[in-house]
Amino acid sequence: MAQKDIQPETNIEEKYYQITTAILASFPKYRPSVTLFYFNEAAQSLSVFAQQGQRLTNEQVEKAAELCAEGSLFVARSDHRIYAKHICKQLDLVLVDEHLTQREIATIFIEGLAMRMREFFDQPINIVAIK
Repeated sequence: MAQKDIQPETNIEEKYYQITTAILASFPKYRPSVTLFYFNEAAQSLSVFAQQGQRLTNEQVEKAAELCAEGSLFVARSDHRIYAKHICKQLDLVLVDEHLTQREIATIFIEGLAMRMREFFDQPINIVAIK
């Protein structure tokens, strides 16, 4: 499972974001759009669980769900732009996730509002003249 270990961090939360099962479910099930990391208790560090775009087996999908439920699945905060695009489709996830920083929440809301505005303006409507 572990392909590469990340050196122990003084503060993991500064560089990695612990994801919830709802966030995990927002990613493509078999090809995560971000690199997933898990907390390796033996090494007391994060290890790569799956590389971005890597095809996961059914067993890996189940293991990712287990790790996530345990609170041991993370993504790099540097991938924020990628996972924000997934989360912005379900803005309610932002309200219940205590791991996001204020800046990340703002980015997600802006992305979500922009997406909804594009959808709204893309709807064809007839011009109505008011007399």
